[in-house]
Amino acid sequence: MNIKTIIILPLIILIIGFISCQRFFSLNNNHPDNDTIYDHVWNLESVKNINGDLMLIPDSAWEFSVEFDLDGSLYVISACNTGEGIFSIKTGDSLDIEIGCTEMACNANYQGYCDDLNHATRFDLSNDQLSIYFTNRSGNQRVLIHE
Repeated sequence: MNIKTIIILPLIILIIGFISCQRFFSLNNNHPDNDTIYDHVWNLESVKNINGDLMLIPDSAWEFSVEFDLDGSLYVISACNTGEGIFSIKTGDSLDIEIGCTEMACNANYQGYCDDLNHATRFDLSNDQLSIYFTNRSGNQRVLIHE
């Protein structure tokens, strides 16, 4: 291997990496309201079905929350578990979340928060309330209501 190869190859890899990161951030930032979901801890208030009927209010002794960062990462607290992952906002209100959470057994009335976030399909942000829509494993559409 000659000296030109040793210098040029890392430079090419660096440039490709930079271009890929720029494309990732531009995809993640094309929703007109997406900057308002960032750097805010969204606390889960309730889980509803698609018709707005209340399905669950989490036990107040435990925290269920999600925080979206500008770099496309997110942080989750699910009762006594935590999780980290990535998300992307696509055209319109489409939302894709991929997280991994610890799986300690908690004495909480809602065990599926991380799994439900992993099945997110879209979101709505209005009146300082974040609604994350998902389809659960049984095929039922639900909404996670956060404030």
